[in-house]
Amino acid sequence: MGHKDKRIDIAPKFWYETATVFIPLFLLSLNYIIYAFWGITEAKLVLRLLVAAALVADAAYQILKKQAGKSLLFVLAVVAVLGLQQGVISFNAALLVLLAAVLRTKRLSGIYAASYIISMLLLVLVLVCLVFGFVENSPYVVGDRYRMPFGFYNVNAAALFAFSGIITYVLSRKSFRIKEWALALLLTTFVYLTTDSRTAFLSMMVFLAAWLVLPKLPKKHCRILVLALVAIMFLTPAFWSLKVVNDGWVNQILSLRPAFYAQFIQENSIWNLLIGGSQAGEIDNYYLLQLFNCGIFLYVAGELVVLTAIDMLLKKGKYLEIGFCLSMLLYGQFEAVLIRPEIVCVPVFWVIIGQNFSVDGLKCLASGVYQNCIHLFHKKNTNKDTTDSAE
Repeated sequence: MGHKDKRIDIAPKFWYETATVFIPLFLLSLNYIIYAFWGITEAKLVLRLLVAAALVADAAYQILKKQAGKSLLFVLAVVAVLGLQQGVISFNAALLVLLAAVLRTKRLSGIYAASYIISMLLLVLVLVCLVFGFVENSPYVVGDRYRMPFGFYNVNAAALFAFSGIITYVLSRKSFRIKEWALALLLTTFVYLTTDSRTAFLSMMVFLAAWLVLPKLPKKHCRILVLALVAIMFLTPAFWSLKVVNDGWVNQILSLRPAFYAQFIQENSIWNLLIGGSQAGEIDNYYLLQLFNCGIFLYVAGELVVLTAIDMLLKKGKYLEIGFCLSMLLYGQFEAVLIRPEIVCVPVFWVIIGQNFSVDGLKCLASGVYQNCIHLFHKKNTNKDTTDSAE
């Protein structure tokens, strides 16, 4: 009898988790296949709105059941503010904020497992379409670069789909060992050799290198290195505006992207920088899109949230998640990936950030930075006094 009661207790929780985790992530990921693989764009907004409605309903349920409190209400207010701004970018940002807030109360291991299962289901769907000729795979050559899109509208879309599948596989493992590391490297190399997508390859190399290197560093040095890298990522919009970058050898190496970034910056006004609302279209750079679509105040707030969450991951010693976050942030430099809810690893990234952010963590980070600055200031003055005394 007790066993039966236990099953009755577990069943509603299982179906609730399935309905609120797996289904929204699956619908968003299926949306990517629909428009990036099948070329059907009409359903894109419909599925996004459907998922948004489901997330709002789950948020209301959590608040009523007191599973979530003031923090979720605050997030809903942020979503409302973002939603008032026009454009797809703002809507996607609002959807991801809502997704991270609602899934903040879910088990992270369950989210990893769901994202991996979704990736495998969609991979099977893609392979079936290719094998039976429902979608044509047409390789092409650009200069000396042989590129195979695997039926997607371009090779970068195919590489991003593969990257997401590989990285969700790694995250879903109960223990990430050297054989999983080697398999991820092998699969990534195959994707690179067939698509010639450097962004996906470099981002995965950062992920794999971080897993190997970061645990071996002293914790203090590791924290300084990681937080500095994250801060630099968010400061790059100023870097792309430099003429030496967008009109030189760096521009050539990066396939003329810096020149497009500089043009995008020029097409926006100071008003866009302050409050957002850019009308300059889309650009393959998450940071520029966020800065000029949401404004510098929300942009800085977002940076502080990410920094605080990654600082918490460092304190917990979650090096796999830290490597994943660094790889996603690097990907965002050359693709607007972090604003695309349909790539299943993107909601996972924002859920990790959401689960590890807290106001207390932000205060602790700010206090640590302040104390380090004071320490460096005193050290500099001490060295100066010592030098003066010696003279």
